Amino acid sequence: MQSRTRLNQHLMFGSRRLGGLLLLLCLSACSTVPPMNKPSAEVYSPKCQSLLARLEFHIHKADVRDAQYAVIEGLPLFRVDRLLEERKTAATTSSTREHWWQRAADYGISSYLIELANLPARRQASLPAAAALEQQLQVCASRAMPALLGDQAWQYWSAKAVVPSEYFAGRRALGLYPLTNLAMRSGIADWQAQTRELFEQTSAQLATDSDRYQLWVPAAEVGAVGEIAHDELGLPVPSDQQWQNLAAAFAPQWVLPAGADYDQPGKPLAGGGFEAAPLVYWQAGIGKVHGQFLPQISYVMWFSERPSTGALDILAGKLDGVVWRVTLSPTANGEWQPLIYDSIHACGCYHLFFPTPRLSHCAVDQERESAFVPQLAPHSPFAVWLQSATHYIEGLHPAPLDAEVNRYQLRPLDELRYARLNQAGETQRLYNSHGRVAESARLERFLLWTSGLVSPGAMRQWGSHATAFSGERYFDEPGLFDKEFCKTDPEP
Repeated sequence: MQSRTRLNQHLMFGSRRLGGLLLLLCLSACSTVPPMNKPSAEVYSPKCQSLLARLEFHIHKADVRDAQYAVIEGLPLFRVDRLLEERKTAATTSSTREHWWQRAADYGISSYLIELANLPARRQASLPAAAALEQQLQVCASRAMPALLGDQAWQYWSAKAVVPSEYFAGRRALGLYPLTNLAMRSGIADWQAQTRELFEQTSAQLATDSDRYQLWVPAAEVGAVGEIAHDELGLPVPSDQQWQNLAAAFAPQWVLPAGADYDQPGKPLAGGGFEAAPLVYWQAGIGKVHGQFLPQISYVMWFSERPSTGALDILAGKLDGVVWRVTLSPTANGEWQPLIYDSIHACGCYHLFFPTPRLSHCAVDQERESAFVPQLAPHSPFAVWLQSATHYIEGLHPAPLDAEVNRYQLRPLDELRYARLNQAGETQRLYNSHGRVAESARLERFLLWTSGLVSPGAMRQWGSHATAFSGERYFDEPGLFDKEFCKTDPEP
């Protein structure tokens, strides 16, 4: 399937008109080490200031900033994601604001512990051990909280709690975005037409020749979830066990072509390496659908590469990954059922939507790339069928009856945030400080940079998945489905 190649061809004419110097400036954007975050003397005690300043110094010097959550300038202990940024509107009282800041502190402390683990040993030695550091950071967060709750302080500091855009205006300006976006939209329309054709063609063929496929099914045992509590911000707060039970209950079946090493799942390694293994990673999340906050589970199957089809295959490269997400809705008897599925690749590309009958695609977003629905979610149990080499989703169909059956283990996606020792005894991370896997860069980045994205096509960390080349869209944005999907029946 050459749909992305067609999209790139649409952009070549506009890109060639730009000078080499401008291109060089664009391609070097955001390549620097993220800056240190100086703690505010107005919020932190001298002792906490000193601790945070030391942490920031070592993290900056070693370039081990973890990009999953956005830092707040002046408040290095507090971090946010797009959901927490959106929930600022609900923090109208001292109690809800305190709850909001505590959630931000939880993100910050967990990130600091990962960054500590990723520091070289000589830098770790000058800082408290993980358990002691966590305790000290909790104390610092608690003592900082009163300075953040008043109306004036809240207005000032919460305004800084923003997740930066993945789309850079400078790149779009240099890339003549109003013009190149026309070509982008044309290429996207071609991709959608070809993908729809692929789904239609394969729906009648996939059930044949079962010996050509491998069926991957979850090995985890399914436990009861029960009622899920909500916090003061209106967000569901499942326990760790409830999240694990949800992940096991809705883990998909995957159908992969048999034979090729690049179609075998496994673990991505720092430096672009790969270890074949029966693993699928999962990530908890919360989505907002027509005012209701709902739990989401995302599943990521990684592959060693997207193999090249020739010398000029601009889509090929090290590592590839497919993300499958289910957004869950409660039933009248307290159980959970899928409301909508969607999928991207680990680069943020190829965003597909598969609504259940409880939602319909009722509108088109004129400001950005429209949600693409190549198939409605089936009523009966189904497997996610993947194409060989490209790992494109071909369709949602029953599993082949005679295929070889393999069982995969579920592992938390957060495991991939930790560095590993290489053969030289040095720590090496999968994701860099900008949330990208540098070794997975694709040649298509030299054409699609006019979208405003840095290194489009490269694999990305959770929280960094921009999913549209025209306009702006993120996989983890609250209310992602609201602009284009309508409810078709009452709540069960």
